[in-house]
Amino acid sequence: MSTNNIISSDLQTLAIDNAIVELFELKLSDSSTLFFHPGKNELIADLQFHPEGNPTNNTSSAANTYVALPMLLEGVSHKSEGSATRPTLTMANVLPLLRTTLQSAGFNFQALIGKTITLRTTFAKYLVGGVDASAPIEFPVKRYIIDRVAEEDSSLVSFELSSPFDLEGVTIPSRSIIGKYCSWEYQGVSRSRGACNWAADSNHSVTVLGNTSNPVVEYNAFFDTQNRPLVSATVLNANSSAYSSGTYARDVLVSHISKFWRSETDSNQTTPSTTQAFWQEVRGWSDYSASATYSANALVRYDNKIWQANVSLSAGNTPDPSLTLWSRIDLCSKTLAGCRCRFQGTRIGLSSSSTGIDVPGSRKSTTQGSIPFGGFPASVKFK
Repeated sequence: MSTNNIISSDLQTLAIDNAIVELFELKLSDSSTLFFHPGKNELIADLQFHPEGNPTNNTSSAANTYVALPMLLEGVSHKSEGSATRPTLTMANVLPLLRTTLQSAGFNFQALIGKTITLRTTFAKYLVGGVDASAPIEFPVKRYIIDRVAEEDSSLVSFELSSPFDLEGVTIPSRSIIGKYCSWEYQGVSRSRGACNWAADSNHSVTVLGNTSNPVVEYNAFFDTQNRPLVSATVLNANSSAYSSGTYARDVLVSHISKFWRSETDSNQTTPSTTQAFWQEVRGWSDYSASATYSANALVRYDNKIWQANVSLSAGNTPDPSLTLWSRIDLCSKTLAGCRCRFQGTRIGLSSSSTGIDVPGSRKSTTQGSIPFGGFPASVKFK
């Protein structure tokens, strides 16, 4: 008998003699998920149930553990016509508990917007320790996206949920063509979503202009949404000089007013400034250390990504996309300039090795080539 038939038979008995249990899974990131249950019907102890997709692993050692937390999901319905329902999830305001659990003094409920919450429903007898634990059956799984914080006070917080398929403005074909901005998800190929094939670790082949022995190299080229290069502070300190009035060649690095700058032209006689097109700010990062403290706006490299501290941080606050202490900043501007600095970029060549850390150059190579994944279909004539 199939699992659907088994649980259907349970529902069709004259009297349901077993409690229906709701289990909630809040996915914060690919590596972090919180497990809760509402504590109904006097079930206030921790409950255990097999991981989704692994019904044979309904043992204490392999199962997920769900902690009791007052919560209620309302407004769930299925309609074949009209707009999709938007259920409401109300839970106890346990912000201090979440801050402690996640080791994040800066965590707030706004950080949960966009996260996935999964509802799994079964009978108590199918839980670990239940009378039928060897046959862990459940109802069809439901998933929702946290769309907004609808209400918050000292005791309760309510979230408005949306279906993963409730995408505002989506049409068939589902891809919108906008001339100015790329419509693909940045680095989406590494997540099997979209066509942007910039590597997940930002490692890419670039050209070192003027280097005939090693013209093409691999190295990590990081940029932020303003197309500013993000480079090792060690490299910047070792290869820049303090700015003074004079003439600078293209790609020369200087430090000025506590910032690093790259000259964008030859015979550059202007003063470095964000209002000057003749200079490009270059931001420096250090490798993250769990024993180090960081000031607000400090940049670190962690997990092959660049993170900025949102506040002053004590030791041990590891960058995590589910928290609010850090923000990932090596993201794309979604513009043609953002694509060009990556896929048509060059390397200054400060390091003699063919790989490693270096500074992206201001010149562009392969300027006759198209963006490799068709990110700007309305701008096909522009290179």
